[in-house]
Amino acid sequence: MKMVGALTTMAVPNREMPVRHNRCPRLTAASLWLATAFFAADRHAAAAQAGAGATKPHSVAGTVVAKAEAPHFERGSWIGAGAAFGVLNLPKLGVGLEVVAQIKAKHVWPIDLGAMYFLDNQALLSDGELDLLGIPGLTVVYPASGSGTTFNALQLRAAVCPYEHALGSGELLLCAGLYGGALVARSEGFIAATTHTSPLYGLQAYARWHFTIAGQFGISYSAGLFAALGRERFGYLDRNNRFRELFQVSPVGGRLDLALTLGF
Repeated sequence: MKMVGALTTMAVPNREMPVRHNRCPRLTAASLWLATAFFAADRHAAAAQAGAGATKPHSVAGTVVAKAEAPHFERGSWIGAGAAFGVLNLPKLGVGLEVVAQIKAKHVWPIDLGAMYFLDNQALLSDGELDLLGIPGLTVVYPASGSGTTFNALQLRAAVCPYEHALGSGELLLCAGLYGGALVARSEGFIAATTHTSPLYGLQAYARWHFTIAGQFGISYSAGLFAALGRERFGYLDRNNRFRELFQVSPVGGRLDLALTLGF
């Protein structure tokens, strides 16, 4: 019995020990699994938060960049009317009227257009050139202003402006292009008074300034040079049948204009 009791007493610890020994590994494995799952979940949450934090600054940075690009200068087109002046394109200083427009669009150089009409400009003969009185039996009615030729010119021009520079309330542009038109000459006080039309064409380059006055209203003026390619000679024949020149367009001259503009 004692042996049985001893065995029994010994059996109890032997029974309990394996049970206690087996529970510890199960508890440890469960704890490790829970800890691992918690750690993984914590890392996933931290990564998600870090990702959200990285995305947010990126979004903010994108917004900042977009705001920096927002104040883009919109180049406006305009049309105007005013006065035009020409140097060496007529016998005297040319004075005329002008309609001018500037067309602007994205990714394209500004286009400068204009139409000019120059008022009467006269080339008169001097007293020494009036030799018709020396012809016997010839009567010629002389105009009050004297014998000569009156010129008018109509010009159309088109240019592109590859250079633009922003100013305080406007801009400066450098332009180059072509012009074409007609020069009309009407003679008076000659034996044969005639009207002759000659083509005008050439190259031009100029600087244009444009400033805003108030709202859509502005003012524009330009100054530059022209190179005439069509240069017909105008004159008359004296009593010896010799050609006397009154006027020929200069190969190089100047141009000015001043206009009140309206933006659109």
